[in-house]
Amino acid sequence: MDVDAEILPKNSCPKSTRVLVHVHLFYCEMWNSLRSCLENLDKLNQTWDLYVTLVDTLPKNVAEGIIGEIKLFKAKAKILTVANKGYDVGPFFEVLNYVNLDDYDLVVKLHSKRNVNPLTTLGTFYDVSGPKWREYLLAFINSRKVLKKTLRSFSSDPLLGMTASYNLIMPFREHGKYNIWVIEECRKLFKQLNITPTPAHNFHYVAGTMFAVRTDVVKKLKELNLDINSFNTPDRSTEKDLAHVLEYFMGWLVTSLSITEEANSQVTAREKKLYKIKDVFTGTLSRYFDVCSFISKHHRLVKILRFILRREYEPKQNTVYIKIFKVSIISYKI
Repeated sequence: MDVDAEILPKNSCPKSTRVLVHVHLFYCEMWNSLRSCLENLDKLNQTWDLYVTLVDTLPKNVAEGIIGEIKLFKAKAKILTVANKGYDVGPFFEVLNYVNLDDYDLVVKLHSKRNVNPLTTLGTFYDVSGPKWREYLLAFINSRKVLKKTLRSFSSDPLLGMTASYNLIMPFREHGKYNIWVIEECRKLFKQLNITPTPAHNFHYVAGTMFAVRTDVVKKLKELNLDINSFNTPDRSTEKDLAHVLEYFMGWLVTSLSITEEANSQVTAREKKLYKIKDVFTGTLSRYFDVCSFISKHHRLVKILRFILRREYEPKQNTVYIKIFKVSIISYKI
């Protein structure tokens, strides 16, 4: 455990947890599926506020139509029009600048992720193709029963810092030029916050940036003083941008912050307890039998199996290639 981990006051959520929800609605056609998740907050008589961000490139008639639908669902929803910068992460920081985080115990971050390409995987082998990635991302809020578990877990476990589906809580790898670059960029952000992070090989992150997180963590993010203009216009040819760095940083930050029984107490490193990222709603048996998720999180297994057998999708030709030892043996059109 890192001696210099940041100390935060104990913050066990009250019975009536106050929730801030941010939805970045880039793909307006995804509103209905997101709304069905948000309805679970009302089913639990939860105290919550809704902030929705829309990009300024939406046609006027589309923007007016979706704003009408949002207001019909929640009349007091706040709707912000933002530049198309930073994917879903830039708008999230823009919302943070509009709210008083002292008014909330938890923050729920959602966005309108569409279906992804066939054969899309995490860690090479874990299938998140089509709608699966979105379904996993919304798992913590997709039913009244699951959301109730999520909220109760934050109340009962003061060390729970962030929750998301177990199959998207990914270990960070220190291998490769890109990951080394990410670590360097994250360290700059930690330095800005005057926080010494836990070792890089210890942290996890949520692949896809949908989660519920304690406000204590988000307050630290807000101290970075970022807004929408801190980010670039999305460029899918590269992941070397601030938005992608923050996807990793948010997870690393959670597990670099600690909680103590008393805010101002002088404690030793052993007394510090770090926040954790944890799936609190998926059953043990479901995880136990999910072999692909296990493999995807173990780097050496992935490298060996990827060398022996791999599937590759070529979007220009809309073709899938099955390869053994990197030699194509089967191909077919989708």
